[in-house]
Amino acid sequence: MARTVTLGKLRGLARLYADQRPADETKAFVNAAGTTTTAGLNDLVNLALCELYDTLVKAGGADYYRTTVPINIVAGTSAYGIASDFYQLLDVRLEWATNDVEPVQSIKDRDYFKFLNANNWGSWGPKGYRVVQTNIEFLPKPTSAVTARIAYVPACPVLVNDSDTFDGINGWEKLVALKVAMELRAIEQTGFSDLQGLYEMEKSRIEGMAGDRAAEPDSVTDVIPEAFTGAAAWPYVGGRVTV
Repeated sequence: MARTVTLGKLRGLARLYADQRPADETKAFVNAAGTTTTAGLNDLVNLALCELYDTLVKAGGADYYRTTVPINIVAGTSAYGIASDFYQLLDVRLEWATNDVEPVQSIKDRDYFKFLNANNWGSWGPKGYRVVQTNIEFLPKPTSAVTARIAYVPACPVLVNDSDTFDGINGWEKLVALKVAMELRAIEQTGFSDLQGLYEMEKSRIEGMAGDRAAEPDSVTDVIPEAFTGAAAWPYVGGRVTV
């Protein structure tokens, strides 16, 4: 079950640790001129959230933030947009039928033209993909329709309203509050060594627990032969075997 925390709560925690909690927020030293009194602090919170997010993704992104979307592949088109919030690709599958789902491998630069020049697109034939910015390109060029299922990690959300929430998993939002508190102290030009120690302790806890919660990684063996020139290798299983 998610343990969510609001933007307003994160902002309050940061000021608590920084010992910077004026009753009147207009008197806060972190203030964005010409905008709302909390805009500058909200920016610091969102930047710190990105750091926590990356820590969790590195430890086990598939467990925490895995998102899947279908892409309808049509004949004659190789490139497709993934999603507006795309950040990191996890897995690509082609769903030829209910019980016929084919994993697809990423293409290395050295093999790009081998796949580009192949002309035998079909179920379980040699094929691959590569990601260019927020687009995914399938090779060889598809000659028949099929549904691709893309699993990816979305970009860290931006909290705008005080009621907007982030999943702190198990109180891990403390790292965000401590990070912002240190930056508040830095802006104020006061020391934050006391907060630095707390920050490092919390980061170590999160990295250890996040790693323990992540699923055991698959071992992957590349079975596509180095001498592949475009003809289907047999038995071909999508370029990888997962064990």
